[in-house]
Amino acid sequence: MDRWLQDIKVIVFDLDGTLYQDYRFLGRYVYKMLVNTHSKEEIEQYIEYAYRFLEGSQQVKLGFFYDQNFTFYEHDYLKPTNAYDWQGNKQEIKEVNGDLTYVGDPWSIATFIGRKEKISSETMKQAFLEVRSEMLHSDEYISKNEKLADTLRGLKQYKVLMTNTIEPSGKEFVDYLLLDDCFDEYHYDGKKPLGIQKIIKGLFNKGYKGEEILSIGDNPFNELHPVKQVGGHTCFISPYEIADNTEWSKRVHTIDDLDEFLSLFNNNKVFEKMEVSQ
Repeated sequence: MDRWLQDIKVIVFDLDGTLYQDYRFLGRYVYKMLVNTHSKEEIEQYIEYAYRFLEGSQQVKLGFFYDQNFTFYEHDYLKPTNAYDWQGNKQEIKEVNGDLTYVGDPWSIATFIGRKEKISSETMKQAFLEVRSEMLHSDEYISKNEKLADTLRGLKQYKVLMTNTIEPSGKEFVDYLLLDDCFDEYHYDGKKPLGIQKIIKGLFNKGYKGEEILSIGDNPFNELHPVKQVGGHTCFISPYEIADNTEWSKRVHTIDDLDEFLSLFNNNKVFEKMEVSQ
């Protein structure tokens, strides 16, 4: 058992892809963005591309960055190494100018497709909100996990929930997933990764140390790297692999895995054995 668990006093949680997992939405999201501007065949091709991207069955995959010209970059600890076009053909790597966008989860895959196809921000936002509504109110609804909610309530650590989703939708998901009384702080429209840096600063001001903070999420750039950089601990959750060679404190794949991991914090006998073995 990792002894660092005993030091954790704060746990920062992501929401989407972390406290529930559902990937059926990706195809619907792409469809809704493209339905008024693209042919059926083009839409099907992009949906297939999106799932190959997610599953890592093509050269360009989760964990890559891309620039404003939609050139993708592999990286070594966030420093670009190899370059590819969006279809995975290797390119000569040049000096990287401008901001890079990290593709760390299925939502950001859809965002890339929308940007590449010059879909308006209004259309993309409407598609986003429609898909999220379907996830709660239609046959495509996501599953609640009461066991995870109970485990979260039992945690004695200071608990922070931060999501990049705006409050109306983010709050609906929190309520639907029975998480409305599980955290000490709730942050919507978090603007991660910058937002999580502000959270860390606030925790430092409260007297917490880097090694006392654990961040849990499915998007390493948004949720894990900022905490790791200040000496904190990290838990990466995803059923998919990601092109990021960073070593995380803990790796889990499913919600059940996460619940089992978090249950360690509520198991006094585990910590007593750890103390005795020191």
